[in-house]
Amino acid sequence: MVDPGSEKFKFVSRDFVKKHQIPTYEAEELIQVDLAGTGDKYPLSKRAKLYFRAKSPITGAMVAYDSHAFVLPMSKDDLIIGMDNIVQHMIPLTIELLLVDQRNHN
Repeated sequence: MVDPGSEKFKFVSRDFVKKHQIPTYEAEELIQVDLAGTGDKYPLSKRAKLYFRAKSPITGAMVAYDSHAFVLPMSKDDLIIGMDNIVQHMIPLTIELLLVDQRNHN
């Protein structure tokens, strides 16, 4: 599940990283995050490089981008990204998928 809940940083679930054997590395600087607005600060120092890939159903072209995310122990979401990433990368692909689906039903 993807959550658009972050404006400044991207986060990936620690369990998702383990399950998919995504390599991690130490971040240049430690950040403190407030988990779900509880006021409890959680220090994060590990990051993972993520590769997003999808094939455009209309053009057949590969849509791809890479990103770095802090590894966060969370149980509900696999990925928390900002609206800028959703607008720039995910909405165009979603629109293409909807157009293809609509064409297939007409």
